[in-house]
Amino acid sequence: QSANAGAANQAAAKALEQMENAQANTAGEIQRFYNLNSLAKMALDAGEIEKARAYASALLEQSAQPRGGWDYGEAVYRGNLVLGRIALRQGQLEAAKNYLLASAKTTGSPALGSFGPNMSLAHELLAQGEQKTVLEFFKLCANFWKDEKLAAWTQQVNQGFMPDFGANLSN
Repeated sequence: QSANAGAANQAAAKALEQMENAQANTAGEIQRFYNLNSLAKMALDAGEIEKARAYASALLEQSAQPRGGWDYGEAVYRGNLVLGRIALRQGQLEAAKNYLLASAKTTGSPALGSFGPNMSLAHELLAQGEQKTVLEFFKLCANFWKDEKLAAWTQQVNQGFMPDFGANLSN
């Protein structure tokens, strides 16, 4: 398994390198902003924590600019998700919980409304016994994602089970 993990990390590092090269050659400000979404996640997947933090922070900073556009809600979600996962990896449980809740305080986006949010941080927090925070997160997500999965997951967490988040762990 460690050989697979090593190969996955190498693949993630290569993907990050290619995306950073693409970003360096991207002229449009809006497209550069949209690229930050991918860069933050790719850097985290590659284990490049400081790069992930920088990209996620830039994403949140730029999402606060009044520009409009369909992807700003996604930026708020993704930036907080990445920062929360970093905080949890660094043992900052309260910060991770706050980032999870902040991630759901978004206007949403077409992708979030259709496919739902990435549940990796919620999953990681549930594994640490943080049911209350995750249940609050589910309630906030209902503002932009109308899916019966939220009710099912809420019921499972209330019964002490870990939901099977399926594709929502990787989107």
